[in-house]
Amino acid sequence: MKTLVWAWIGSERDWVPAGEVSVDEGGKRGTFSYRKDYLDRRQAFALDPIALPLTLRKQNSLKFNGLPGVIRDACPDFWGTLTLERHAGRTLDVLEAGILSPPDTVGALILGEPDDIDRKRAWRPPHLATITAMEAGDLNAVSTFLMPTTGLGGTKPKMTVVDDGRIWLFKRGERGDPDDAVVVEHLMLQLASRCGIETPASRVVELADGSGCIMVERFDFLADGPSARRRAFASAASVMNFDQHDRNLSQPSYRRFMQEIRRWCAAKDAPESASKHQKELWRRVVFNGLVANIDDHSRNHGLLRRDSGWTLAPAFDLNAGYGAGRRNVALTMNLVEERSGASIVTMERLIDLAKAVSIDADEARAYVRESAATILDLWSGLAAAAGLAPQRRSFYESAFLFAREIQSRRE
Repeated sequence: MKTLVWAWIGSERDWVPAGEVSVDEGGKRGTFSYRKDYLDRRQAFALDPIALPLTLRKQNSLKFNGLPGVIRDACPDFWGTLTLERHAGRTLDVLEAGILSPPDTVGALILGEPDDIDRKRAWRPPHLATITAMEAGDLNAVSTFLMPTTGLGGTKPKMTVVDDGRIWLFKRGERGDPDDAVVVEHLMLQLASRCGIETPASRVVELADGSGCIMVERFDFLADGPSARRRAFASAASVMNFDQHDRNLSQPSYRRFMQEIRRWCAAKDAPESASKHQKELWRRVVFNGLVANIDDHSRNHGLLRRDSGWTLAPAFDLNAGYGAGRRNVALTMNLVEERSGASIVTMERLIDLAKAVSIDADEARAYVRESAATILDLWSGLAAAAGLAPQRRSFYESAFLFAREIQSRRE
């Protein structure tokens, strides 16, 4: 199967065909080739500067179901594919899901033939007021409304909406989540921001049935309407060429992602420019450890292409790893390479990782302590303001095991 890959070009303010991708019948091998008319454009950019450089030759892909990683990122993941399959009444492969999905997938790439793209150009995200009105009238209608209207991934029900001229991700809790889990995600974004981490705007909307939804501003959209600009995105999985479905691979490490950031984000005239993004990633590792965010897999980190070039994308999908009885915090991505317990967070490992990106040990230690104090000092007040009852605040405080350990140290 093959189809066109379209990229958003700012000067055109439209989708333009960038190349063609094809995948064999078994979904094991694929190829991508740029179109000459795309390469001739002044604002043409490499969809992946490492794996897909600007060239006319065909480029092969043996991972991600035969798709190059950044093109796989533009296709729906679990939730988006599930909703599309329910709507289509049949099982879809990755490429089919990418073609059928609305154009609200993350980043600045969409898939399809010209007729598909005409349909995607005509797509408009619904307004939040429409959703809240449906909630007030018929909760089941909203569940139906959520079904075929997003190309996004993840496991939580979600959709793209417009409110106050801005584009937001509207997300409900996953089945089995505590009712207030989306509130806690909003609080984690607030705490991360207080720790000096770049985060998107977020807020919680209460629905007619009393349940909450989180709204997170989309950092890959820049405006409302058909002329909204899009920013290219590459997940950390794609940047590291890590296929989570390959059982022969161990989990990737933050150190490896930092190394790839240097390759992707260093400007030709300022090779040191990648350093600030590496240091920002280190701060996120610290935060993830302090709140036990064990949902830090490689598709929950990424790079964003801004006017200055490729940069670390704002932090997203931050969660508190609540649960009693934990003796230590083990993240999903490893802190060190190929070692038993490589994902367990310790002060020593955080300092070693800091040194790898030219952060002084004393500076690193001070940041960890200050961030732990910030989280522990602000949690109760922010949680109370968000409406969490005292017993629920205590319940989630079990996530701050490592933060309390740091606070108790006197070294």
